[in-house]
Amino acid sequence: MGLLKYCFKSPREFLDCVNSAPAEGVMASLDVESLFTNIPVQRTIDYICDHVYRSSPVPLLKLEEIHLRELLRICTQEVAFRCPRGKLYQQIDGVAMGSPLGVLFANFFMGSVEKEVFNRSGRPLLYGWYVDIFVRTTDSEEREHLRCLLQEVIDLRM
Repeated sequence: MGLLKYCFKSPREFLDCVNSAPAEGVMASLDVESLFTNIPVQRTIDYICDHVYRSSPVPLLKLEEIHLRELLRICTQEVAFRCPRGKLYQQIDGVAMGSPLGVLFANFFMGSVEKEVFNRSGRPLLYGWYVDIFVRTTDSEEREHLRCLLQEVIDLRM
């Protein structure tokens, strides 16, 4: 899947990419609102297991898929957390802010969304993300088309 294919590893890498890219087209910043807390957990567990057990070049885990699925589910959907006023809550979908699995789930989810969108429309002149998505398209129409496709695929996943 090329999980982190479009992820900049640092602000410096992002700036280097932007500064070295041709100054053509339209630049935009896109945001996935409340990504961690809106990640569709079961769908993302499916993506993770598909990657780990069916499409990863690394050796298979010495853990059966059914057990990895259950561990990921328990660690995301059965975790209790306390709000600032002391009341206890259980996160039932999405990933709790601060969860050690938050970044993993966000990366797998966005990686699958990007793969589907680029299979449908092709890749823009420049595309990557660090915190938000940075994109450079040939014009405003292409930018809006990409934004709508990303939104459509994300909405289908959530």
